[in-house]
Amino acid sequence: MQLNDIKSIECFGVPGSGKTYIRNEIKKILKRSNLKILDRRELIITEYKSVIELNFLERQAINYFKLLNFIKDKNIKDNMQKVLIDNNKDKNYSINVLKNTQLYLKNKYEAICKKILLKDVETKKLYRFISKILRESKDVRKKQYHFWFVEILAAISIFKKIKNKRNFIYFPDEGLIQRTFLLNRLIQYKNINIIKEYLKIIPKAELIFNINSKNEKIQKIQNLRKLTVSDFLLNKIEIDKMIDFKKKFIRDYVNFDFKTIENNSCLKKTLKNYFKN
Repeated sequence: MQLNDIKSIECFGVPGSGKTYIRNEIKKILKRSNLKILDRRELIITEYKSVIELNFLERQAINYFKLLNFIKDKNIKDNMQKVLIDNNKDKNYSINVLKNTQLYLKNKYEAICKKILLKDVETKKLYRFISKILRESKDVRKKQYHFWFVEILAAISIFKKIKNKRNFIYFPDEGLIQRTFLLNRLIQYKNINIIKEYLKIIPKAELIFNINSKNEKIQKIQNLRKLTVSDFLLNKIEIDKMIDFKKKFIRDYVNFDFKTIENNSCLKKTLKNYFKN
């Protein structure tokens, strides 16, 4: 595979199948080839100027997310917040100020992402399509889902604008194909035409990996996630439903080429073979 021909990569699979681990292993291989890898947030906070001009407050929101991206270790983030709170005599007041400031900056960042995605006809159309699904959903987490989609679409809008002007590979941690699994949970009456239309209109990465893993391994990962904070936990019944959907997804919905990777003992060898220069 000629890496020089690849500008975007995406992985999809059941939550817990090993997408994050495999993505990190692929990133290691790519970085050894001196290739710059950007995920969706990195693309936004480093390249937003190619699409939009920001005012002072908007730039502070970007700077806040730059800081979050730089300090990836959750324990460090928690300790920084603790220091800020402990250094103030009125701790309850400090906690409220910190939470309100974080919420303000997150909302400001989300608004910036929305401005960016609306600059592109394709991502604007996609946003309207997804917004309709979210409005009709009764899921209590749909505000968080809106944030995820807005950020992805903003990154895609920027990617389209600069992909032929910069030397990098866009490799999101969660992409639009993976979000099909989420939409399937949100859509009432499981209208397959909505999924088909969504897959038809979304831009596809140049290299797409389908990640396979054994059911027992997926369940083990989900059990481990219960010990930490996670936005997306599945029980055994939900995992089985997700696996069934993936089979249907590949059989009935997929309209793009992809390569399958088995998350097993031969994984690293498989990845090296894919990315031979």
